[in-house]
Amino acid sequence: MTAWIPLTRPTNTARAEALGLRRASLTARGLKLNRETRIVVGPEIEVRLSFTESRLLELFIRGPERVFSRDEIADWIWPGERVDARTVDVNVGRLRRSLGPCRAWIHTVRGQGYSFSRPQHVGRRRPRAQTNVPAHPQQRSAANG
Repeated sequence: MTAWIPLTRPTNTARAEALGLRRASLTARGLKLNRETRIVVGPEIEVRLSFTESRLLELFIRGPERVFSRDEIADWIWPGERVDARTVDVNVGRLRRSLGPCRAWIHTVRGQGYSFSRPQHVGRRRPRAQTNVPAHPQQRSAANG
């Protein structure tokens, strides 16, 4: 009989590896993160992430649709260290830039933190409303005569 091992904290990583419970890659929402090489593959992207970016994406993949507070993110990436909330924001921005066309999958939830989910319009262009009315007031008066 094996003992129950909580795997929510990074400090348990060595124990998980020893038991063979740690997977080499994680997949969610069409993105696949290889944890050893830190390469993420998805629709229209294949890029190598920094260590911090890969840890952040790993957290989002492990909890899709969940809203993570800045404190939770800081505890996951920098356990036991005091980290400014702005540091988390900067690293989320870096991850978004690295993900390129998939950057829209990381959502800012105002006053709460960040979440990870695939937008409904990915891969499709949203139709734009078409109008024949000029946008600028001077253009309207010129068009009328």
